[in-house]
Amino acid sequence: MAGFPPVHSPPGRSSRPVQETVGIVALVALLTIAAPLSVAATAANAAAPTNRTHLATESTATIGSPGGSAYVAYTLDTLNNVLYPQNPQLNSCNGQRAAPYVIHEPNGPLGVLAVAGTGELFVSCSSNNVLVVNSTTGGVLANIPVGQYPGALTQSNQIWVANLYSDNLSVISPATNRVVASVPLATGTRPTGVAKNFGNGNIYVTESGLSTVAVLSDVTDREIATIPVGAQPYGIAYNGLNGLIYVANRGSNSVSLISSLTNAVVATVAVGVHPIALAVDTDTGNVFVANDGSGNVSVISVSTNSVIANLPVGIDPESLAYSAQSHQLYVTNNASGTVSVINATAYAVVADIPVGVHPIAVSVQPDGIYVANQGSFNISVISPATDQVTRTLRVGASPRGLAYDPATNKLFVPIGGSPGVDVIDPSANQVLTALQSGNEPAFAVYDPATQLIYVDNHLGDTISVINGTTDAVVGTIATGDGPTSMAIDPATGYMYVGIGHAGFVETIDLATRTIVANITVGKTPYGLAYVPQGPGEIYVTNYGSSSVSVIDTATNTVTATFPVPAGPTLMAYDGSDRTLYVSSFLTNVVFGINVSTNEIAGTIPVGGEPEGILANGLSGLMYVADYGSGNLSVISVPLQRTVGSIVVGAEPIAAGQLPNGSVYVTNSGSSSISILSNITLGAVTVQPSSVSVNVNSSLALTGSISCRGGACPTSTAFTWNVSSSLGQLTNSSGRATTFVAGSATGSLTVTLTAELGSAVVQASVPVTITSSSSSSGSTFLGLPPGAGYVLLGGIVVIVIAILAAAFLLRARRPANPPPGAK
Repeated sequence: MAGFPPVHSPPGRSSRPVQETVGIVALVALLTIAAPLSVAATAANAAAPTNRTHLATESTATIGSPGGSAYVAYTLDTLNNVLYPQNPQLNSCNGQRAAPYVIHEPNGPLGVLAVAGTGELFVSCSSNNVLVVNSTTGGVLANIPVGQYPGALTQSNQIWVANLYSDNLSVISPATNRVVASVPLATGTRPTGVAKNFGNGNIYVTESGLSTVAVLSDVTDREIATIPVGAQPYGIAYNGLNGLIYVANRGSNSVSLISSLTNAVVATVAVGVHPIALAVDTDTGNVFVANDGSGNVSVISVSTNSVIANLPVGIDPESLAYSAQSHQLYVTNNASGTVSVINATAYAVVADIPVGVHPIAVSVQPDGIYVANQGSFNISVISPATDQVTRTLRVGASPRGLAYDPATNKLFVPIGGSPGVDVIDPSANQVLTALQSGNEPAFAVYDPATQLIYVDNHLGDTISVINGTTDAVVGTIATGDGPTSMAIDPATGYMYVGIGHAGFVETIDLATRTIVANITVGKTPYGLAYVPQGPGEIYVTNYGSSSVSVIDTATNTVTATFPVPAGPTLMAYDGSDRTLYVSSFLTNVVFGINVSTNEIAGTIPVGGEPEGILANGLSGLMYVADYGSGNLSVISVPLQRTVGSIVVGAEPIAAGQLPNGSVYVTNSGSSSISILSNITLGAVTVQPSSVSVNVNSSLALTGSISCRGGACPTSTAFTWNVSSSLGQLTNSSGRATTFVAGSATGSLTVTLTAELGSAVVQASVPVTITSSSSSSGSTFLGLPPGAGYVLLGGIVVIVIAILAAAFLLRARRPANPPPGAK
């Protein structure tokens, strides 16, 4: 008979309640055992105890006041064409200059030293630093702070730098590019030259303020002797053929010869007017002397200690260096902007090489002749084979005015000190190209009628005309002596140009590019602004006479001149209140002029030495570029007072707002452009927000931010902190970090701070460190040994219970009838 296997209990209805009871008991046993084992398994695999409290998902505190205020979101380094977040410390060779800057020549590199075999240049800068520059690419490798106004450099086992105004020498390790010693000299020493005596290893320094030469030990960096020489000693050189030190005495038109054995003057040779620099012909021992007062080079015979030739060169020869490779002498002519090349055998000038503006120093190596151009912030590299400039290395840049071309979405920025204009793409904030304009470009203006950009070249006495579509100079307009700034009358198409050195304003017909009028105004006309008053008026700030002149554009005549606070510079017209706002450079205020009455409407204190003004900046505020204090003063026009200050770069000149909503500020002293935004932080959060870890365990944390006014900039700075030593973070900056717990239990707080300009927000997350629920050692079934074996026993019981329950439940089913009764 086919069917289920026989059951060992006798069949019958009376057995079913017993079977059901046994099945139910088995199921209850299964659930009773399974439930605690499931909890145990979960707890054993969790990183936190089962009874932990769920923490708040966000804890945000606003530390600063975002308030919609603008901040520096990015800084464009125009020297290296690199975009940085916020306000970095930039490396450049820009010096502090008297201002208004366009009326004075710039002050860039002062000395250059090419180090053989390294491909490096050490460039001393009037900004009180020494740059280490890649001699091939021009990349800045290091920026080394030194003393005040460093000039001459020389190499021994270290680099010695003479700091003119701090009366000391800086000693730089070329291995680390750090100052390893500062050697003090007497007050008023004014060190101007430094040379190494390779015979005894000592360092010799000309002290122009005391008319002495100091002898220093290259081992101890201490002064060991002082030698009186002629008046105002400048240049100094060591002659290895006779072991003498040669000193150019600028104040007494002579050269002193010092014995390195006795540290005493053994001879004095009369030369030209104002000798300033020397170089030794290492083949013959003859000494060449640059006389900047007489424009020539004297040659002193090593055998007779007398002048055997005087060679005419350019104007103001300032430095010279000898090349043993070509047996030639290279002389920088500061006022001529050239380098004269002298054949050291024939005593004849064989070439004149145009270089940068105001070449001041030269250094020679077999791979090239390096010329530091003080006025153009660059290094000219001359090939010793061809005596031609093969490349130019920028070591500084002085961005000044700015003009935006809406037709091409480009920003045109004149770079002072160089004959160039940087063309910038505001969408990427990168320099697209650099145009060659005239000498010392200052301000730029865009003419919407012709879609051309005009740049005034202050030392070139010209205006360059630029096509923004082709990025090319398409014309040049000759002007008077020292053009300063420009304004265009849109009704007539005439341009008005301040002629700073001559004291008048030129009127130029832009259609014919010819001068149609010269209008006499005050002394040193500096800023010009067009005001739509009546037929149109041009307002002119006269910096030298502290006045403002008003020109009627219909008649090209001055209709008014009135006194204003001292040193007026640049202006901006606010049409909403018919007020012309003017910066007073010498009194640190901005004053308003009512253009209907030409009365001063009031003064507003701002930062140091204000220049450019942006009348309608972000959030409707007015911004003033404070040249002397390196900031923008933020002015509320309705309140007529300063309501804030934004730190930008060094020596800001001009500010302008572009259609993308950002404000661009040119920083002439730091080779940079600050880019302002008014996007502000809303909140910062940390995930996970519920944090509990075992001892000696770690947990990854990630921060996120929300912003108002647009997408959060990548320039947001994140800083992580931990409140106690119970744990530590793998890193303290960036959007993510990892918390690593120590060996002790307890509670602490992890804090994430986000900074975006003046806005600062924080999120704090409590962290609990607990002891592990497992003992140390191996695991069984993924659990600590004890829990693993308990689980195993429970599984066996469960399996038996399941089988028993299945059998008993199966036994309740009625038996199948026989296939057929017989």
